[in-house]
Amino acid sequence: MRQFLFVFAAVVLGPVTALAGGWQSTFEARAVSSYLKGSNLKVVVAGVSSKEASAVAALTRTLRETSSVALAMPADALGKLDGLEDDAIVKKAQKLPVDRILVVRVFPSRDGGDSAVVSVYDKSGSVLGAFTGIAGEPMAQEAAATSRGVSSETARAVDDLTRVSSTDTKALEEFEKRAVFTGDMMAVNMNTGMVVSSWTNFYKGKYKEPLEGAAFLDYVGKPELAAQYRKVDSQKTWLRVGYWSALLAGETTFWWGFAKWAGASSAAYAYDDYSSAEAVAAVDDKKAGGKTMMLLGSLLHVGWLAGLIIDGSMDYPITHSQALEYAEDYNKKLAGELGVSETAEAPAAKTSATEPPTTSFTLAPFFTPNGGGLGLAVRF
Repeated sequence: MRQFLFVFAAVVLGPVTALAGGWQSTFEARAVSSYLKGSNLKVVVAGVSSKEASAVAALTRTLRETSSVALAMPADALGKLDGLEDDAIVKKAQKLPVDRILVVRVFPSRDGGDSAVVSVYDKSGSVLGAFTGIAGEPMAQEAAATSRGVSSETARAVDDLTRVSSTDTKALEEFEKRAVFTGDMMAVNMNTGMVVSSWTNFYKGKYKEPLEGAAFLDYVGKPELAAQYRKVDSQKTWLRVGYWSALLAGETTFWWGFAKWAGASSAAYAYDDYSSAEAVAAVDDKKAGGKTMMLLGSLLHVGWLAGLIIDGSMDYPITHSQALEYAEDYNKKLAGELGVSETAEAPAAKTSATEPPTTSFTLAPFFTPNGGGLGLAVRF
């Protein structure tokens, strides 16, 4: 009896280590308030990409708890802000019923964490202040900021930093589009809980364009191995066509021969001593022909089994660990070319700390390198 398999889809890992950002502990209400100038403020908080989602949500929540802020809203109404400079974001926000625009940019820090730079603008585009924070570390208060704000020299310096860093942001976005991602998959027996098969899928970039076999090797700069992979893959394909055809022919031939032999054997009982020699010989010929066909069908089954064994013994020119190593080397080289930190976090590998985790279930047939079945796919 065929057993049903439970398929567990592991979280897709990013090209590099994902780091948790504890932004809520960073943006403490009293500290944030010390950097704001005025009272009864209406504020919009804008992040320039999905990397800022957690920081924006935490800062918005803190602002709503601040006595000097009457309204704090995210920048969803502004649409896509990816790649925009601060002045373009401020211009888009001018139609909103706010008097302060906070632009948040998150960058990888040297210690492997995340740093946020928050620039404060009025609707005319003037820089009123700025502050920074490191994920998971409470930010410091600005002395007497409630009356005077951040000095214009400091504000301009931070504004210049965010403009220069926009190049880094674009480089990071390019890295996320071109880096190699991995997705680990397992098939688990529902009755025993044992893992019966596991494999890794490779993808190009955060939009997860599949990289399979030779295409993966070509992409990570291994053309010779890619050629060998295609050769083995072609041999395996033709071999599989051969032995599955042998199985189909073997099944057909064996049971056709069996039916012929069984029919002839039944007919033999209808004859008596007065039957002609020719009739008896015809029955014997049919029985012999049926036996021959059953023998041929059995031999074709042996050929099918031999094909399975040969197929299993033909190895591709790359192991699982080597593929992971090639992916890591490619990502390091790409990070160096683009000038981004190797600890950069990919959005596709990140679950926002401000959003509850979600789980989806799908019942569907599946295929693995070693077989297949009907499975329950779980993604969380």
